[in-house]
Amino acid sequence: MSAKMACNGTRGIFRGSVGRKRMGFLVLMFLGLFPMVVFVVQQQWTLVRDKALLKTLECYRLQSGAKNNNCSALTDTKSWKRNETVIKDMQEKVKRFFDPTGNISLLKYQVKPGDRMWFLQSRIFSHSSVTVSQSFHNMLPSRPPLENKHFRKCAVVGNSGILLHSGCGREIDTHDFVFRCNLPELEGYEKDVGTKSNFTTMNPSVILTYYKDFVEPKLKERFINRLRRLEGGILFIPAFVATWENEHVQWTNDIIVEHNINVRTAYPSPDMEKWITGYWKSTEYRVARPSSGLWMYTFAVSLCDEVHLYGMYPFDIDRYGRNVNYHYYDPRPFATTHFGHDMPIEFQVFKSLHQKGALRLQTDKCQSSG
Repeated sequence: MSAKMACNGTRGIFRGSVGRKRMGFLVLMFLGLFPMVVFVVQQQWTLVRDKALLKTLECYRLQSGAKNNNCSALTDTKSWKRNETVIKDMQEKVKRFFDPTGNISLLKYQVKPGDRMWFLQSRIFSHSSVTVSQSFHNMLPSRPPLENKHFRKCAVVGNSGILLHSGCGREIDTHDFVFRCNLPELEGYEKDVGTKSNFTTMNPSVILTYYKDFVEPKLKERFINRLRRLEGGILFIPAFVATWENEHVQWTNDIIVEHNINVRTAYPSPDMEKWITGYWKSTEYRVARPSSGLWMYTFAVSLCDEVHLYGMYPFDIDRYGRNVNYHYYDPRPFATTHFGHDMPIEFQVFKSLHQKGALRLQTDKCQSSG
């Protein structure tokens, strides 16, 4: 059969209504199978990558691994020394992508009521932008919240259950500036996590996850009391990540105004994720989608001479074989990958930077705990 005949024959398969139906069926089948193929490829890549990390991760995650003489210690904090050269190099490289002292938040002069802001994520058939309201514009800072700021020693506090019974609260509170992730609970955990909160992130979804959209008055009151504990600190709200969180952002702003809560608000530009991701993709670590913990460390390394990390432990068993909660303040199911963030990989990044002297990673009880 000639090439011309073969082509004609192939084209003839899709002539008429029957052909169109076949074409439609094939298209639908492709659309259905393509995500599955992508998922399988991603899983295989994850498996290959995880095999390369397995010997190290076993040391953190498995009780038997903790007893393996071939496993290195989690992190040696007693002999840790700060490496100023590495830190200065990181600070310079981060500032090629953004400067936290000036870019931590949108400012009043950068937008005006009526402007449209585009979300990073949106649902199918929903609008992917929102109009800047007068009330939202009123909440924007006039000057950068961290303008001309620099600190000697900073703490970045994650929310892993590794903090329970750590006795790190007093040590955390001695830092000049403390970053906290996602408006964590402090009341009742002060001995382990401290109380100081200079810079606190709040994913708007916490209102649904932990405060059940205020279905009961006591839940709203608990949220109000939690905001009051920020005591003049900065509340960092990613307001333009997802359209379905817009209502929660507005609720938070209204509560701050209505109850005269002493807090400084900051709302990162939608470009912030691009800046942070751009930096980490440019490093040897190639982190694809940094979590809020890695965001906070990126801010801290630019603003601080020395950075100490607490509560950054993404495994369900500690080095002694004891169970570890996902968060120190709730019993949620444990997850090493959460909303696209690969926590074990980020832990590897932190451990590597600890060994280089760029940060100090605390994974055990604090010496001052007694």
